[in-house]
Amino acid sequence: MGMGTMALAADRKSLPSLLLVANESDRELRSRYPREPASRDFHERIALGLVFTLFTGVGAGVLGWLSGQIAAAAALTGITIFVGVFTVVLMTIEVLRR
Repeated sequence: MGMGTMALAADRKSLPSLLLVANESDRELRSRYPREPASRDFHERIALGLVFTLFTGVGAGVLGWLSGQIAAAAALTGITIFVGVFTVVLMTIEVLRR
């Protein structure tokens, strides 16, 4: 579990890289330790974090569009919010794991 958490905390330059590492860590933990509570806990936290950030990003984009932003600007707002919230969620997971 410590190695998976360290992988998420490592410096990276893009959200896709972070998502890739989170997904690979989750898959590996579940395949190697399917009955470990810590493995299931990691999976649930990653899944909840993704769902929360997806809804937050989409909501921000829709609210931007409804408030008069052109579609491209609203999409960019949603993506920016998604990235920021996902980063905060992962940092929170890291703090809770300690």
